[in-house]
Amino acid sequence: MTIGTWNLHNFSKYGLNEWRLPDIAAKVQELDVDVLAVQELKIDGTTTDESQQAWTGLIDSLDDYEGIHAPWETNDTTVGMLYRSSNVELLESTVLFPFDWQPFPRPPLEAKLSIKRDGKAIEVTVIILHLKAFKDSVDRRREACQKLDEHIQKSGSKQTIVIGDFNDDPYDAPAQNSYVNTFLDTEPGYYFVTATLPPETVTSTGYYHWVNGQKITGEFLDHAVVTGELYDLYGSITPSVIAQPQSQFDAWKKSYSDHFPVLVTFQ
Repeated sequence: MTIGTWNLHNFSKYGLNEWRLPDIAAKVQELDVDVLAVQELKIDGTTTDESQQAWTGLIDSLDDYEGIHAPWETNDTTVGMLYRSSNVELLESTVLFPFDWQPFPRPPLEAKLSIKRDGKAIEVTVIILHLKAFKDSVDRRREACQKLDEHIQKSGSKQTIVIGDFNDDPYDAPAQNSYVNTFLDTEPGYYFVTATLPPETVTSTGYYHWVNGQKITGEFLDHAVVTGELYDLYGSITPSVIAQPQSQFDAWKKSYSDHFPVLVTFQ
């Protein structure tokens, strides 16, 4: 199975008039994922009619996909999920920490799914994140990771993937790292699968990061963490980024987003 994440960058205050809608729909179809976590869903400020939102237009443009989202936020974005209805069944969904604004300015969405592949079905819990941005918010992200860890341990959902825009780089020094003592280097409890990608990886076209004294345009912010119970079910779990060269960043942002899709393939 393949589970991905993609920050769609304010998709969209223009509702069905969003110019990126056809390109994003075509790209999602091309990605051919079973589940796609999405961030930065935004409501059209002129109407609350669900049928007029860009999100609804995206789902209607996709063959064999359905979608859910956390409640709309008038002053912020929210998260959502697309899933292939022919082999993925939505068993249950809920919004986590809806009133805990400090660590979760955008509440996570948790979905329990049954995913069928090759005649077999596996139940997977997907937690979709969009944590607070910027270096000065590391304590807020760290608190979020701690609370998510506690939630997962108490929930009994053993086969879990936490995926989305974490707004932090796993290669940052411990003092600037959100994942200390929770998701990073805590095997066999958790496997931070995107941290197996090289430090020069770019998932967001904004800003820059440093690797061995070299300035890398773009940031490494979008990630996936799986529990040990889910990890043990597969022979390999491979992360990949649908990235573009720096020369194409502006064109990509115009047609799609300031983030690239990140995919995790389970085999």
